[in-house]
Amino acid sequence: MSRITSSSSFKRALRAVMMFAIFLCSMPLNAQNQSGENFLSPALVVNSQTLIIDPPADSQKGTIFLRNVSAEDILISLSAEDFINTTTNTVIPAQVYLEAQPSISEGAEEKRLKAGSNMKVQVMVTNFRGEGDAEASLINNGTKIGVLKVRRNLFDIQLDVPDPANPLVTFERGSMTALVMKNGSDAPLKVKWMIVVNGVKFCGSESQKQGYWLGPLNILSSTDDRACEQPNLWKELYLPPKDKRSIEITPPPGWYPRDFNGIFKNETQPAILRLTLMPLEFMNGQVSQVAQTSWPEKDIRFNAQLSYLSPVRQQVYSTFIIGLTLLLGGIFSLIARNWIPNQLRKRDLREKLTELRLKTSGLSGQIESTLRVLVRVERKRLVDLLDARFIISPDMNTMFTQAEQGIVLLNRRVDMLSLIDSTYERLSSLRTSCPPPSLIDKIEGLLDKASLLLRNNEPHELDFQQAQKLIADAAAGVEELNLPDEKFAEYLSKKIGALLEDLNPSSPIGETHSCQRLRAHFPGPFDVLNQTYTDPAKIRPDDYAWFDMNISVLSIIRDFIRLYEGTVETGLRETLKEYEPQLLQHLSMQSWDQLHSAKILLRQMKEGIFIRDIEEAIRANEVTIEMDPPNAKPQRPVRLSARFRRPELNGSAARERFTCVWDFGHLRPPSQGREKGAWGAVSRMNTRPKRNLAENDSQTVEAQESSLQAAADKQIKEEFPEKGWIVSHYFVGVHPYDISVSFEDPRGKYVSREVPRAPARGEETTDKAQADAADTTEKNESEKIVIGKTVKPQDDSDTQKNERLAAEIVSLAMVLIIALLGLITGAREQVLKLDVIPGLIAVFLLGFGADALKNLLTQRQA
Repeated sequence: MSRITSSSSFKRALRAVMMFAIFLCSMPLNAQNQSGENFLSPALVVNSQTLIIDPPADSQKGTIFLRNVSAEDILISLSAEDFINTTTNTVIPAQVYLEAQPSISEGAEEKRLKAGSNMKVQVMVTNFRGEGDAEASLINNGTKIGVLKVRRNLFDIQLDVPDPANPLVTFERGSMTALVMKNGSDAPLKVKWMIVVNGVKFCGSESQKQGYWLGPLNILSSTDDRACEQPNLWKELYLPPKDKRSIEITPPPGWYPRDFNGIFKNETQPAILRLTLMPLEFMNGQVSQVAQTSWPEKDIRFNAQLSYLSPVRQQVYSTFIIGLTLLLGGIFSLIARNWIPNQLRKRDLREKLTELRLKTSGLSGQIESTLRVLVRVERKRLVDLLDARFIISPDMNTMFTQAEQGIVLLNRRVDMLSLIDSTYERLSSLRTSCPPPSLIDKIEGLLDKASLLLRNNEPHELDFQQAQKLIADAAAGVEELNLPDEKFAEYLSKKIGALLEDLNPSSPIGETHSCQRLRAHFPGPFDVLNQTYTDPAKIRPDDYAWFDMNISVLSIIRDFIRLYEGTVETGLRETLKEYEPQLLQHLSMQSWDQLHSAKILLRQMKEGIFIRDIEEAIRANEVTIEMDPPNAKPQRPVRLSARFRRPELNGSAARERFTCVWDFGHLRPPSQGREKGAWGAVSRMNTRPKRNLAENDSQTVEAQESSLQAAADKQIKEEFPEKGWIVSHYFVGVHPYDISVSFEDPRGKYVSREVPRAPARGEETTDKAQADAADTTEKNESEKIVIGKTVKPQDDSDTQKNERLAAEIVSLAMVLIIALLGLITGAREQVLKLDVIPGLIAVFLLGFGADALKNLLTQRQA
């Protein structure tokens, strides 16, 4: 027991010795600490910040952190000494509250910081009345562990804003903004100021260049902020005590880096107002500056709301751009929904119209020009119909429907005309076998009736059905031309019976001297006049053509005898006697063409108008060109007719022996083709070659002229080959067209007039020589007679098209605008929520997929 006691006593003595040694070692340190040396406990590391107190406030909160770097736990019992002004070394009264957060090692009444652990301490400084910088020592269990620093601004200047807790100042680009500051102290203050926004400094220095405002998005130059590096160049502001003053600021362009974004929304950026105090003293009632080497500074932080535009302009511009973006989205939606299907459908219709063009161009001249021009104009009208609307227009469905219906009708009409054309060709090929003329006339009559029905601009279904039946009957008649036909045999027998009654020797016609003379001179046809042939059974099918031809010849002879014997005028009888050989010559040929010529000649005899009368009227320029309707329009058919001033010539049979050849002036410049007065000689179309001065061979030049003229005439003739006294045509443009018509006589030669040739150099020029030259046809030149007329089509379709185009644009714009007006509010919210570019993309997609727009477009299409 005593051994244990002595051991314990030894341990206690040893511990006392160690404690005394430690005490002795710590004496210099404590002395050092008491003498004011900056001693810090090596066990705790303090991380603190300077607390900033802005007048008129006298308190501030902060946080410090402790770290135990020793190997043992440390008991935490914090306190702070008085604040000492670092400049005057005077004590500043204040209260300090320190509150350590719970640590991991925590007892019932004490807090310990475990080795290697951290601790957060909340600091609260109140009733701090001093100014400038001050420090207070932090003590833990009597040991200084760090310093608590506090700074209270030397001058009480604040921004005068509605919400001091959240100061916000709005700067409008290009406009002057008043920044108001108030002096809360009892002394006047003079400061220099600088504002920093977006890293760009502005200090109001005279040497600082200002940008120039040129518009909502254009800046000529930016601010040079290098002058703001020197505080002595900053602009000054004097603040009376307890008063306010403002500084006028025109924001520099550098504060506004994103011009496009500012059209839609203002940008808020953190800003700093840096003030430098210039100490003042009052002398003789005046304020004077005291020079110092270092001036106190103060930073006032606030939020700068950067307004790129005025509120009204921002609203207008942003609404316009958002509306335009929505409109583009709607237009793209319209394109996506209408352009692709409309384009495909339009291409299909154009292919069908191209096929129709090949069909119409394949129609031969046997189809009358009125029908050929009609189908060409109708096809062109359908082509124009496809281009009458925008390809993205909702009305294109209506245009497509009309075009499809027109193509069906036109295709049907062209198919029937092709059948008529092929029937004519088949009939022409069979004429070489000399079929019965009456059957040929019947077939051509059926085809003429069908052509008449198809000539209507808007044929009805009944017209198509009747025309189809007539064409079918004509085609069947062509195939049955050489087949036995009891009805035709009965027809022939009846005609023979009628001729027997009229031409027998005892009849009034048969007993005439003319009939007896013609019977003796022309006995062949009279062989048909046999009583046996009045029985249809006696007429063989192989003899149909012979019987029919001779019956037709005898019918013409009978009518001629009646005309000749019934004429009492001597002059007319002599004329009929003159043309009798020609009539008999036609009748003796036993062909359908010659028989047709004989019928025409007989009509001339009855009318008293012959070929020479027509030719004289043409040479006398008694022919005019008439047009129906009188005012031509492009792409619209017009009927052109060559008519004589004497009405009796227009319906005469002699006129049918002449052919009108039309030139519509498509291949030469208007009003530049003819060289000789009012439609005298034929034009050379500016094809005369230039004469080479070194060339003496005039025959070569004339040969060149002749060759070029022939080529030009051939080109004109092949471009629009139209022949006939009445033709139909259409014009493609609105410029003047020089229409001309020339005349071919029954021999196929142009009707011309003789013009005396000018005497050559060295040729005799006496009156007698000129008279001899005028009487010598070999020395005369003839010029083709051409009758002309200038036609200038008047087109109001451009005006109508422009009006329709304007109405279409207005209608489409109204549809889009009405549909998109309701989307602007939602679109603006999209832009404000997102950045500008993503926001505009969202707005575009909003316009593209707008249900209201789709519904309106669907209704218009329906």
